[in-house]
Amino acid sequence: MSKYTITAITEWEEDTYEEMADSGHISDGDIMRKKLGEFVDKIDNDNWPGLPFTCEADNEDDAVEEYNNACCDGDYYKAVEAEFEEQE
Repeated sequence: MSKYTITAITEWEEDTYEEMADSGHISDGDIMRKKLGEFVDKIDNDNWPGLPFTCEADNEDDAVEEYNNACCDGDYYKAVEAEFEEQE
């Protein structure tokens, strides 16, 4: 394992599973408001929570997965690609 520090999110995807899971107990209007707020924060304003994020992982893909699990659990938008700080 190596130490990785994510400094920025460069690619993202919509997690439709989260939306489907919420649709049973949250109104469509509330889902749309949550998605819009999250989109504005993360994508429009590049304000992803928890950055910089440091973890131990086997590779960069695993580090992005660790970030999503720690900082984006239950969110509609998840990181797919990231910029990493060089580790010494």
